[in-house]
Amino acid sequence: ENLFLGLRPIPPPKPKTITIDNTPAAIATVEPDETGTLVRAAVVKKGICTFDFLYIAEKRVFALETATFDRFLKGFHAKK
Repeated sequence: ENLFLGLRPIPPPKPKTITIDNTPAAIATVEPDETGTLVRAAVVKKGICTFDFLYIAEKRVFALETATFDRFLKGFHAKK
């Protein structure tokens, strides 16, 4: 519910569930304002820690590195 706290994207995001480090996580992409910037955010809670991941880019180049961001998320592992 707080995936985009502080931003006012219209329409509100509809996060989907993915797995990060064998743990359910929320992810969504929004356009928070009219500047032409997109934000892809993922949040995962592991134990007492919450990890927030953001990919922010101009709309015209956003798709160029989205796959890199998604690969990073798939490879993330929190140390115990």
